[in-house]
Amino acid sequence: MSSIKSVKTTRFGRRAVLRAAGASVALPFLDSLLTAERVAHAARPTRFVIWFQPDGNMEPKELGGEKWWPTGGGSSFQLNDHTAPLGPVKDDLVFLKGVHNDASKFLSVGSVHGGLLASMLTGAGKDSIDQVVADKIANGRSLQLGVATENNGRADTRMSYRGGNMVSPQGNPFTVYAELFGGTPPTGGGTTTPGGGTPSGGDMALYRLHRRRQSVLDAIKGQIDDVKKVLDQADRTKLEQHTESIRKVESDLIDLKVLEDEGRGGSTIVIPGGTSCGARPALDMRGLAEGHKWTDTVTSMDKIAAIQHDLLLTAIHCEKHRVATVMFMKGRDDQQTYEFLPISSSSKNTAQHKFAHAWHKASGDYSVPDGRKDYPVVLKWRAELFRDLILAMKARDDGEGSTLFDNTLMVWTSDMGLGNPHDPKNMTMVWTGKAGGKLRLGRYLSFNDPHSKAWVSAAQMVGANISSFGRDGNGPLSI
Repeated sequence: MSSIKSVKTTRFGRRAVLRAAGASVALPFLDSLLTAERVAHAARPTRFVIWFQPDGNMEPKELGGEKWWPTGGGSSFQLNDHTAPLGPVKDDLVFLKGVHNDASKFLSVGSVHGGLLASMLTGAGKDSIDQVVADKIANGRSLQLGVATENNGRADTRMSYRGGNMVSPQGNPFTVYAELFGGTPPTGGGTTTPGGGTPSGGDMALYRLHRRRQSVLDAIKGQIDDVKKVLDQADRTKLEQHTESIRKVESDLIDLKVLEDEGRGGSTIVIPGGTSCGARPALDMRGLAEGHKWTDTVTSMDKIAAIQHDLLLTAIHCEKHRVATVMFMKGRDDQQTYEFLPISSSSKNTAQHKFAHAWHKASGDYSVPDGRKDYPVVLKWRAELFRDLILAMKARDDGEGSTLFDNTLMVWTSDMGLGNPHDPKNMTMVWTGKAGGKLRLGRYLSFNDPHSKAWVSAAQMVGANISSFGRDGNGPLSI
């Protein structure tokens, strides 16, 4: 190869992806590669994220009126009490009220929670919208993250489906790390390094992946040399530093001592990627180790949520995935508590499902004596999580003068509106991210439509050309 034209790239503008042996390595941003033609056609891929919290968010009118949905309308809306933490990102949101999960009536899967959750992303069809979009824009690949999810596989514990089969979320950040980046702290038993003996069992797959990644770096050496020929001195130095950092990352991933020190024994995992996808920023594990309980009832749910959000952002920013879901708890959670929140001692052991049923009753529920006061704290915490995730997206440089927020559509949703009667009406639906310039933000919109139509709109916005979805999603909403 004698010129940059012979280098196979899949990125526009100042950033190229070199491919070999079925894998790829992204180069840093290089101004020398920027041409007028590429500027005219520069584009970043649009990512699609679904963020789920269970049991709706509404407060019944008999307790003084709804405090979750905004007041006003259009672009002049005001945030209400339970969404007040979203204040710093108010102009980055689109609230969709009047979107109903009516498709749940088509499903009978063990419990009302099972029907609501199983239809939430499927519209009572066989494939969930994340899987449909992944087939259209991401070669069928998607990332499913969980926070305090379960391993039992009931319908009320899963929201993604492919061909009618459940797609399970992964609640262990250490496992997510391994799947995304090909390295993980040891799980005990077997050996993951060439220096520590012969790998066996499940470790063999990781070992082979490490070796394959190393061979890819060797395979693209000639391509990197061709790229260097058209770079100025500053970009040449930047590229050399980048390739050295990749070599160091790969070396560290195969160093058992480093994996033990940074993963099991310490407080961070070093990710090959992050804000620049070429440096080695640390993923803060908040002091949690691999042996922590990640599924069913967990402690430190707030810390796990923060770690999973970090992994989500790194995965979509570095284009490991373009489609992802984050599932908090299950649809009927009688175990998970909120002991980390500033709530009454009487509520510290109250589980999510009990809270959602008890807090709104006009007559009170004496088994949850402080439920009315404390459950709004939970709802506000959800808003804080969503706010912080938005701010983190806006802080990530996505190239060509854009941020990750500019090139993402993220939807906050739930399986219902009001929890106690399992009301499918007015389900949670908040959109954010500019979706590559296709979504106009800062609005509160009213509808009276099946939620499946909202998923048609979302799919079209991220580049998935569908015209209908599920059992009742004929055409998009006007958003």
